[in-house]
Amino acid sequence: MAKKLRKGLNEDTHFIKRGKFEMETSKIYLIIALIIFHIVPLVFVFLGQTGLSILFNSFLYTINTIFLFGIGMFYGIRVGYNFKFPLVLTVISVLSFVFYYNSDIIFSDANYYIMTGLITVIVYALFSFLSTALGGWLKRFF
Repeated sequence: MAKKLRKGLNEDTHFIKRGKFEMETSKIYLIIALIIFHIVPLVFVFLGQTGLSILFNSFLYTINTIFLFGIGMFYGIRVGYNFKFPLVLTVISVLSFVFYYNSDIIFSDANYYIMTGLITVIVYALFSFLSTALGGWLKRFF
């Protein structure tokens, strides 16, 4: 009876497979996120007005969310779900909004900039947390 009880306590019975946040396992995913969210937009900023237009129209809500979802999924499948990785991923992605998407050309109104920033924070946070949770759920099958 005691062996069955101990065995039941050691098994992972959660719906989403959980993992521990370690810098060794998450380092490559964070480097990819830094490249996608900070190096690539920097290239478009150097291209001038046309680059800013392309950056805002294609990257802000489309390409960034696709990469955010992919990074979270791969991390969740490999490591499992934990609370810290999507939080760090959200901070990295939101900082790119502050650094690269705050042009006076795009945002002539301060209220529009604040509302777009809040929507961006919510979208990026939801995508990073849900994709990592979905990857942790898929880890149960792989």
